[in-house]
Amino acid sequence: MLKNKDEIHAIYFSLGSNIGDSRLTITNAYNLISETIGNIVSVSSFYKTQPWGNTKQSYFLNSACKVHTQLPPIACLKSIQNIEKKLGRTRASKWEARIIDIDILFYDDALINDIWLLVPHPYVAMRKFVLEPMCEIEPELIHPVYNKKIELLLKECTDTSYVSRIDDMSTIQESNVSETTIEDFE
Repeated sequence: MLKNKDEIHAIYFSLGSNIGDSRLTITNAYNLISETIGNIVSVSSFYKTQPWGNTKQSYFLNSACKVHTQLPPIACLKSIQNIEKKLGRTRASKWEARIIDIDILFYDDALINDIWLLVPHPYVAMRKFVLEPMCEIEPELIHPVYNKKIELLLKECTDTSYVSRIDDMSTIQESNVSETTIEDFE
């Protein structure tokens, strides 16, 4: 899989926030992803979503993106952890409210079972808040474990939690996200 360090890989991220100015925080996360991980080639709209796992907290703002990177998977993980920390993320408990959460969903069609990283993300097919934005940017992507397209996984998903698209971020697909300001989304 990583034979050539110059090889370009497709990595998909899910981003979420439910503390503070979530729109600004996610936009800042996209800027940092672009600076440290690679070229963002597609970004979903924002989605207002019901919390999953621990439902006794505020609704989230979620989005997803596809990035072209030359970094190996563990380096991508370290980069997103650094981005989360830079944006104020602290970790106290599972499924807690958070200023930012960035998950690696897919890395090419790789199956990674590392102590620090599981790819594809083990909950992709169970989370409507992940599948909706992913279906917007890459409906034909085939989940390497289930061997099904994202759009089919969304149709088959039994998650009934609230997910609502709230605006379109497609304008930033044409330019570098780091050149985009929050005013571009208002």
